[in-house]
Amino acid sequence: MRPIISFLALCLVLFAVGCIPPKQVKQIESDNSSLRGQVDSLRAEMHKLRSLVVRAEQSSQQSKEHALKVTADLNVRLEQVQQQMQIIDDRLDDMNNRVANMPNKLRMVSERSALPAATTEEPPVNAQTNNEPVVDKNALAEMSKLYDASYQDLTQGKFDLARQGFAEFLRRYPQSALADNAQYWIGESYYSQREYVRASAEFAEVAGKYPAGDKVPASMLKRAYALISLSKRAEARALLEKLIKQYPNTNEAELAKARLKE
Repeated sequence: MRPIISFLALCLVLFAVGCIPPKQVKQIESDNSSLRGQVDSLRAEMHKLRSLVVRAEQSSQQSKEHALKVTADLNVRLEQVQQQMQIIDDRLDDMNNRVANMPNKLRMVSERSALPAATTEEPPVNAQTNNEPVVDKNALAEMSKLYDASYQDLTQGKFDLARQGFAEFLRRYPQSALADNAQYWIGESYYSQREYVRASAEFAEVAGKYPAGDKVPASMLKRAYALISLSKRAEARALLEKLIKQYPNTNEAELAKARLKE
């Protein structure tokens, strides 16, 4: 994860050039700090769980059967904590990615929803002449508001509301550069509720509908996790191997390699 100092510096730079209003900067800083606090707590729990696993494995006072059960239970919880950390990492990456790419990502909206209606009138003297489209700021604000509200619902565990919001976002802005993100978070909402069948299907939609999107590697990784939870290990292995081959230099590829070793 990127250092928080760099993240805050980026926010300040964007604020200075007028890309992000001060209220949104404070909200992003608050969300980022909250997520990092969760990561620290989960790391502490992981350290504690690993110590307990080692202790259980080495204990000579417990019966072999009981020791094996305790170790298995601890390993299950350890895997859950690792998955929770991955979810938080995904959210931090999404937040950092959105800030780093403002306002470019927010400008890439479908022409029907973001551009003013065509007109035969002569352009004003001060109009742009570099062939860049004139963007409807109100449409951009509405798009950003809908995405942010849905994302906020997701981080607060309001998964049903988050899904509804992201689905509406995709309906209204199917050509937005954030469309692949919205589709990914729909899958994440199901995954967080352990609805692995639906999660797998929604993650598959990311690569199917947005093959050039930057969320494809993450969606492949999380779909593989969902398949593992469904005991479809052969399918999951094939997907992890495909991820490593197609996106070898990504963090997701490293996580896929680690999972294959397990």
